[in-house]
Amino acid sequence: MIEAMKQALEALKPCKSCKQEKPTSMFGAKVNAKDGLQPYCKPCASAYRAQWNSANKERKAERNAAYRLEKREQILASKAIYRITSKEKVSLQQKTWAQKNKTTINAIAAKRRAALLNRTPLWANKSYVADFYRAAEILSRGGVQFHVDHIIPLQGNLVSGFHVENNLQILPAHINTSKGNKYEQSI
Repeated sequence: MIEAMKQALEALKPCKSCKQEKPTSMFGAKVNAKDGLQPYCKPCASAYRAQWNSANKERKAERNAAYRLEKREQILASKAIYRITSKEKVSLQQKTWAQKNKTTINAIAAKRRAALLNRTPLWANKSYVADFYRAAEILSRGGVQFHVDHIIPLQGNLVSGFHVENNLQILPAHINTSKGNKYEQSI
């Protein structure tokens, strides 16, 4: 039994593309093949895929877009699970990105400040608005971080809201950040 396994590991197979004899470990699996292996070695298969992708950029982009649209919910769920199970890794990636992209972060913050100023009408009750921020700060002292959220986003794609007290709500930070800049109207 062990001898058969050793022979299988040491077996050679010719690649249909480069015609070289290579160890079977250099070939991908193919269930319906007689020997259970792809006919092309991994480097040749990789080179073919790269050439095909280069020659068919539009077709590949259309295919990828259709796949992402069809599998949208599964992709989002998979990403959410990854963020939860890999918090330290994601946090480190975000910190590294932030350190390398300080100008981008400053531009985003400046855009947000400008939107706040432009979306705060004269009739807004600034005292009530400040109360929301104070309440979120007090709630955050309990160990769970809270944010003040705009129910209708200030910079939404569908609709944009005002920075006024009746457009604010206090949410746990993880819910607010997962919500993003979305507005879902309930009918």
